[in-house]
Amino acid sequence: MAHLLQGLVAVILLANVAAAQQKVFSHRFHLAMDLTCVTCHPSINTSTKAADDNLPPAAACAGCHIDGRTARPSLPRKVDSFNHQLHTKFGNITPLLRAAIASKQYLAVQPPTHLDTKNNCASCHHGIEQSDDVRAASVHPAMADCLVCHNKMEAPFTCEKCHSDVPALKPANHSRDFIDFHNRKNAGLDRSTCFTCHGKQFTCLGCH
Repeated sequence: MAHLLQGLVAVILLANVAAAQQKVFSHRFHLAMDLTCVTCHPSINTSTKAADDNLPPAAACAGCHIDGRTARPSLPRKVDSFNHQLHTKFGNITPLLRAAIASKQYLAVQPPTHLDTKNNCASCHHGIEQSDDVRAASVHPAMADCLVCHNKMEAPFTCEKCHSDVPALKPANHSRDFIDFHNRKNAGLDRSTCFTCHGKQFTCLGCH
């Protein structure tokens, strides 16, 4: 009977540990304790590749979480080339984003709303200070953010600077006969949807 009870207790403890490890990570909760981003992400300032693993190492969590840490999330990588070391040197870029939005040069239908931060990292990772779910797409930089500075676009050549699989970025409607039919009246295309790849200054002569 004693062995049965011990086994039952062990199962319950393992279940509780597993449940704790599956908790979604809250940046809001941790940043409220006056932690800085580099406290948990110490490799950011020296990271020069998009493929670098900049998620918190076990040692970063062990200082507070003596019984383990939350499960490491599986986050999709949107770019194949990115240098955190270079970009962190720019500091807080929210003034640039505000200026782009005010001048209507920000190439997104929904501009970011959290632009009152003093956290340099949060100027690209919008809303990270209010986020309770690290998987939320809104806390990861949008392409429109990148295009505020990287605004000289010449698809597909400029795409290759950050994306290795450029053909996969091509919209589905860009078929072989796209150049022939896209300018017809019944094509129903919205020119503003072209801005993200071609920029706001693109002209018909740029392709024809």
